[in-house]
Amino acid sequence: LHGTGSSPFVFRRLSRALETHGIGLIAPAYGRRATAGIDASSHEVAAFLDSLAAEQIDVVGHSYGALIGLRAVQLSSIAPRGGTVVGLGASWRGTRGVARLFPPRLVRAVAGDAFVELERFREEPVAPSNTDIVSIVSDTDRIVPEWSSRWGDVIEVSGVSHAALPLRTNEILAALGVSPSENS
Repeated sequence: LHGTGSSPFVFRRLSRALETHGIGLIAPAYGRRATAGIDASSHEVAAFLDSLAAEQIDVVGHSYGALIGLRAVQLSSIAPRGGTVVGLGASWRGTRGVARLFPPRLVRAVAGDAFVELERFREEPVAPSNTDIVSIVSDTDRIVPEWSSRWGDVIEVSGVSHAALPLRTNEILAALGVSPSENS
């Protein structure tokens, strides 16, 4: 699941890598380019997950997409088929960005509900039963603070910007328990 203001195309490289292992990837667009609020986006993605017939469903989310993916797994009926939720620079506990410097009404109008809600969100994440949590974090992520992005099993990468985390195919494959191929 892509982050705020992004699109599913951010996972093209991962899709190709998974395909070499016979694993399909579905990267839905959701929540008005992930600018809709946390509850609206989570329910939308949960309904999508419930529509899937796969034996096992893993969720990979970048930034806001990780939080939405986690909450969608909690809301959906896929927990018995759940595998791993992977967060790439995940905003598991919200953010503390520039949106807090402006009136919430202005931020909602310009950027969407997600930015206002992420500034206020401070819930401690809870893993659904039968679900492993892996966080891939970078020491140079300047978008999502470390106190929010570190949870579960942590894979650290160095010198990778927040925006480039979805391109870390080998680390994502490792988080999913898939051995990277020479072409990944």
